[in-house]
Amino acid sequence: MKREKVSFVFKPLKLVPMFCLTCAASFVWAANTSCTERTNMKEDICQSESEKFETSGPISPKDALEYMKTKKDLVIVDVAAKRWYAQEHFKGAVNIPIEELSAEEEKELYLQLPKNRPVVMHCRLGMIVPGAYRTLKQLRPDISEIYYIDGKPLFEAYNEWITSHGK
Repeated sequence: MKREKVSFVFKPLKLVPMFCLTCAASFVWAANTSCTERTNMKEDICQSESEKFETSGPISPKDALEYMKTKKDLVIVDVAAKRWYAQEHFKGAVNIPIEELSAEEEKELYLQLPKNRPVVMHCRLGMIVPGAYRTLKQLRPDISEIYYIDGKPLFEAYNEWITSHGK
């Protein structure tokens, strides 16, 4: 039995522009969404508000603001350097400047945080806080809700809300 020769012509020039547009669109989308937002989109876009904050971990700045407004007895931990804390911080936040402390000093401050109260951690851009989150999570299994802000915290919006609510 003879096989017919099938010829197919590959035209790479038509594929390159389409490929480049797809890459560019993906890059623009990724640059404008945080890791948390991209993960949330993949996992479950239709979460109800009550399900949104069931576990600890990264949280977008927008979701963090919502969470901070609704959570009672919240402890806010700012892990940025003292100079950044002095410039701007959430009202009522505790400053644990991890880059200026020894590991032992950092550990001691984490151990002083109150038990059984939810914690939101942040820095200025979400770069150093993931490591601080892992350390706190490991040291304090008694704190069931620990989140960190994955991105630039919304200081002004939260502080205005706190002031307008007399807190």
